[in-house]
Amino acid sequence: RCLSDWSSDVCSSDLYQVDSRTMAPPERTPALQNDLHHVLQKSLPQLNDGHFAIGSIEPQRDENGNVVAYQVEIRH
Repeated sequence: RCLSDWSSDVCSSDLYQVDSRTMAPPERTPALQNDLHHVLQKSLPQLNDGHFAIGSIEPQRDENGNVVAYQVEIRH
C-alpha cells in the first residue's frame, strides 16, 4: 500500500528469503522475478491475492559462492 503526498511516494515493503533450489538461475532475472512472485504468492497466505511487486532480489551465497537463497523485497 502506498501513501502519496506532494513530495514523495512511500510504500510499505517486506523482506522474505526464498530457497534458491526452486528458482531460476540469477542470470535469468525476468524468469527469476516471475518465479519468485509465483512462489511467494503460493507460499504465504498474506500474499495469496498476488497484489504485490518484487522490489529487489539479493542472492544469498554459501562459502563456495553458490546461490542458496534469495532475499526478496516485496512492495504492497
